[in-house]
Amino acid sequence: MKKRVFPLLMIAWSLAINAQQRVRIGDLFYNLAGATASVAASGSGGVFTCNYNNSQYIIPSSVQYNGLDYTVVEIGLRAFASFYETDKGSSSSSIVIPNTIETIQERAFCNCSNLISFIIPSSVKTMGDRAFKGCSLLRELFYLSDTPPSGWCATSFTYVPNKYNYSTPSYSWGNASIIQMITFEENVFTYTGIAPTTNWTNNVIGYEASLEMPILQKNVGKYEVSIPVTFTKGNSSFSLDIVYRYEIRPATLTAIVGDETKLYGEENPQFKVSVVGFVNGEDESVIKKAPIASTQANTLSHVGTYPIAIIGGEAMNYTFDYSTGRLTILPRELQVSVGDYERAFDEDNPNFTIIYDGFIGSDNEWTLLERPLVKTTATRKSDVGTYPISVSGGSSPNYTLSYHGGILSVVKADQSLEWYQTMDNLKTGDQVELMAQASSGLPIKYTMDETESAELYQAGSRTYLDCKRAGRFQIKAIQEGNKNYYPSQRANNTVTIYGFVYDDPTLTIKQAENGAVTTQVTRGSFYTFVIKPEQGWKVHSVSFNDSDVTSFIDVDGSYTCPAIVDNSILSIAYEQEDGDAVLSTNKSSVRIQGMTFGIRVTDVNANEMIHIYTTDGILMKSIKADKQVMDITLSNRGTYIIKVGDKIVKLSI
Repeated sequence: MKKRVFPLLMIAWSLAINAQQRVRIGDLFYNLAGATASVAASGSGGVFTCNYNNSQYIIPSSVQYNGLDYTVVEIGLRAFASFYETDKGSSSSSIVIPNTIETIQERAFCNCSNLISFIIPSSVKTMGDRAFKGCSLLRELFYLSDTPPSGWCATSFTYVPNKYNYSTPSYSWGNASIIQMITFEENVFTYTGIAPTTNWTNNVIGYEASLEMPILQKNVGKYEVSIPVTFTKGNSSFSLDIVYRYEIRPATLTAIVGDETKLYGEENPQFKVSVVGFVNGEDESVIKKAPIASTQANTLSHVGTYPIAIIGGEAMNYTFDYSTGRLTILPRELQVSVGDYERAFDEDNPNFTIIYDGFIGSDNEWTLLERPLVKTTATRKSDVGTYPISVSGGSSPNYTLSYHGGILSVVKADQSLEWYQTMDNLKTGDQVELMAQASSGLPIKYTMDETESAELYQAGSRTYLDCKRAGRFQIKAIQEGNKNYYPSQRANNTVTIYGFVYDDPTLTIKQAENGAVTTQVTRGSFYTFVIKPEQGWKVHSVSFNDSDVTSFIDVDGSYTCPAIVDNSILSIAYEQEDGDAVLSTNKSSVRIQGMTFGIRVTDVNANEMIHIYTTDGILMKSIKADKQVMDITLSNRGTYIIKVGDKIVKLSI
């Protein structure tokens, strides 16, 4: 096996020799190249055994040869080893290499069985394969670089400046462990406004360590500081810079916003943000950008609770935490009222209108979940007086309803009186029930002129006229009202009583403003009347005992009545000149006659209006014709103007 390897090793060794100049300087051989030197093996050119057997070797950082300086930058291939791996290497127990060495070649210290401790300077960047193979007693390795060289190895006590950079060695032996030379109690601090301090621990067994902690930074950040450390054991010592990495983290400020309330529809209040947590007497002057409080709620947000959030904020050496608040939107008061109303007795209650005061924006009664209701205790038949109008109910999440009722005043009602009786042809001994009627339905009070011809009397709830003797007088009717009605207007009725001593009939002539004239005539007699209308009027119609006798009038305006055997009435109606009088060639198609009950209108068109006025122009009645002959009752005697279309007629009833 060895015979097969040997020629190959010889070739490699020869190449190395040819590339460098091998010289002996002091106790060691060096290969010189350019301005650098590499510690070489004690033998060369063939099989050799390591002859570096001094108890200690201290390799210089530079050597001189022929007056020139050479920097020692390498421990060469098998420098302190024999040619064969099975042969012993240097018997030295202490080898010290300078801080100029950059490379330790393969198996440089192979089988150096007396080495116990070895220091690798921070200058070493590369270590060859198994540089310390076979160094069975080597129990301490000291790496002085913050980062490991490539190809580094480890033994039982491998001391390093920064354990976290020395993760996995290329090879190890002796139950290897990686130990950080100096450990610091703390390397993460929270900002306090003053520079932090920390304690340190020497973890190198058997060595004393001395270092002086520098003043650390106080502001937030990540820092590195190189701290010179010297380790001493007896007369030997070594020094290196330990890199202490530490971080100062921000202190925490708490931005606090309190709870707020507002009414629905209001603008949001100004949210006040307070900040606590300053250290070392600092205050809000260190804040570069103040935190801002806000909420998603606005003027139209419904009643409820909304979070008040805080965002932002910048302060040197501080970070922010937030203590949020709540905005509570309360219901707004909505005034709900109903006004005062008035109506007459026996009328329906009016429609009560609810008045709202306090709606926000486009809100109205239709946006309420439920609308209020209005009611009163008054009914149609409630007596005159005042009654409360109450408003209640209704609901809305955004409003609190405040109610204000009103007053319904029930006042006395007007009433009318109608009396359609004809009492101008009574006889002694007649008992006549008086039939006036009030619209209220209340009883009528009758009074009459002072007379001996008749007497009023009550029979139950009815009033009668007792006709005692012939005479002429007036009866007045009135409804005097009560707590719920005003008194009615008065109605007058003229009573004519004829005695039994008169056997002959009477003749009553009725003509416009001349009124009615009654006279006693001889039974069976005939009378001729000459009818002469006043200026501006024409004869319109003549009725005798409710019969139309207009056609019997002569051209000279004379009319002869039939024999009078009973009480009779002659009624004459006059028409304005611009109408069609009965004596004109174009006779009117509408005929208006005075009758005992009132008037009769003949040949009237359907839906044509019939208007009845007093002589002073007051409209008494308006009736729409629904048949060709209209009989219209008039209770009060007197002269009337009747208008049908363009025809105007006056008559007396």
